[in-house]
Amino acid sequence: MRRLRSSSVVLTLLAALAATPILAVDLDAAEQAWLEARQGPVRVGIAEVPPLVIIDESGGQRGLAIDIYDELASRLPFEFAYRAYPNWAQLLEASRRGEIDVLFAAHETAERRERFDFTAPYAEVENRIIVRSDTDSAVDLALLRGREVLTTAGSAVDAYLREYHPAIRIRTVGSARELLRQLSRGRGDAGVLSSMRATHYINELEIENLRIAGDIDYGYSLGIAVRPDWPQLTAMLDRALAEIPASRRDALYLKWSLIPPPVTGQSALRLLAIGLIVLGGLTGMMLLWNRRLNAEIRRRAEVETRLSAANEALTEARLAAEQQARTDHLTGVPNRRSFFETLRMERNEAVRAETPLALVMLQLDGLDDINRIHGQLTGDDVLIEVARQLTDTLRADRYLGRLGGGRFGVILPDARLTEALALGETLRLAIEQFEAPVKGEPLRMTLSIGATAIWPPFSEVDTVERLLSRSDRALSRARSLGGNQVCSHQAAENLRVLEEPGDPVSGSAAGVAGYPGR
Repeated sequence: MRRLRSSSVVLTLLAALAATPILAVDLDAAEQAWLEARQGPVRVGIAEVPPLVIIDESGGQRGLAIDIYDELASRLPFEFAYRAYPNWAQLLEASRRGEIDVLFAAHETAERRERFDFTAPYAEVENRIIVRSDTDSAVDLALLRGREVLTTAGSAVDAYLREYHPAIRIRTVGSARELLRQLSRGRGDAGVLSSMRATHYINELEIENLRIAGDIDYGYSLGIAVRPDWPQLTAMLDRALAEIPASRRDALYLKWSLIPPPVTGQSALRLLAIGLIVLGGLTGMMLLWNRRLNAEIRRRAEVETRLSAANEALTEARLAAEQQARTDHLTGVPNRRSFFETLRMERNEAVRAETPLALVMLQLDGLDDINRIHGQLTGDDVLIEVARQLTDTLRADRYLGRLGGGRFGVILPDARLTEALALGETLRLAIEQFEAPVKGEPLRMTLSIGATAIWPPFSEVDTVERLLSRSDRALSRARSLGGNQVCSHQAAENLRVLEEPGDPVSGSAAGVAGYPGR
C-alpha cells in the first residue's frame, strides 16, 4: 500500500511538471509582478498585410507574423489573442481606443514613438512604385512630382512621402486592394505598396494591367508596437525574439519569402571580424586598381550624367503623353477611350466577382443654344464648370468620363439600378442649382440623365454594348420628356419588370422617371 501511495505521488508531480510550460525567458521581479497583476491573454491587433498576415474567408490567420507569435508564445508565460480589423487605419484607431495591447508589426516613426514602445525588428519589407502596364519605363519619385500617387491610410510610407516629397500629390485610400483597383481603373498615376502585398493582391484580384516599376528607397523595419504603459511586456517580447534560433528564423523568412532583419549582437561582431580580415587582403589590390580606374570612372560619370538627364526628360515626356492620351484636353476628366476601357474592365470584374454594375449617361441640355448665343468659348467654359461640379459631387470609386460634346458618363462598380438613379438625381440637382457666370450674368444649366445596370446571375447578353445601348435609350427618353430628368432603361423601353433582388419597386421621384430592376 505504501509503494502504491508513493507511486501515486510521483505520478502527480510528473503531471504537474508536464503541465507547467518550460520557458526560455527568465522574468525579473518587475516582470513577475506585472504578470501576476494582469489577467487574460495579451490582445494582438492584426490586419491583413500579406505575407505577414493573411486572413482566409473563415477568419483563419496565417503568415510570418503568426508564425513568429507562435514562437513567442512557446517561450513566454502568457498567451496571445488576435483581434482582426479590416485595414491598417482601423487597426490604429482600435489602439487609440484601448481595444488592443500590441500591434502585430509596425515600422517605428517619430509620431508612433509617442504612442508605442517598440521591440527590435523581426522583418524587413521593401516598398515599391506600382504603375499601369502601359507605362513602359522605369519610374522613381523624382518623376512623380506633380502627379497623383495613391497610398494606404495610416501607413508610414504615406507620412514619409508627405514630409519628404511634398511636390507629389498624395491621395490615401482605405486598403491595398482598393489602391490596386483604383490604379488599375486609371484613378491615379502610380501607387506605393510593399512588393509582397502588391504581388499577392494583383494575383488575388486577377489584375492584368499593373506592374512594379521602381523603388522608393524607403522600407519598413517591422517590430512589435506595444502600449507604452507596459514596458515589462516590451522587454519580455524583445528577449523572446532574441531566443528564436537563427536557423528557425531563416526557415520562416524563406517560407514567406521575406528579408531577415539586420544582424546584431555577437553574430554581427563575428561577421565584422571576418569582413575586416578580407578587407585587409583586398585593400592593396584595390589601390592598384583604383589608379587605373579613376580616369575611366570620371569619363563614364560625365557620360552617365548626360544620359541620365536625357533619360529622365524622355521618361517625363512619355508619362505626360500617356496621361494626355487618357485625358480629355478641355475638361481634364478621362476621355472617351479611357472611359470605354474602364467600362469593359469593370464589366469583366463584375462578372468574375458576381457583383452588380451600373452605368449613368448624362447630356448637358441646351449646349447648342449656349454655343450659338454666347459663342464656342463660352460653351467650353460651361463644359469645364460642369465637369468640375460633377467631379466634386462624385465619390472616389465612381468613374467619370467625357464622351464628346456635352455628353458624360459615370461608371458605378458594385452598384444597383436604384443607386444609379439616386446618383443621377444627385447630379441633376447639383447642376440645376449651379450658376455659371457668363458675361456678368448667371447662366443656369440642366442635365438629362439615363441609367441602367446589370447584376448576377449574368448571361451572354450582359455585355458592354448592351449597357451602352440601354443607357442611350434611357437618356433619349429623358431628353424627349423635356430634359432635366433622370430616366431608367425600363421607363425608356416601357417595360413591366420584376423587382431587382434586395430593392423595393418605387415610382418616379423628383425628376426621376424610372423603376428599379433589370
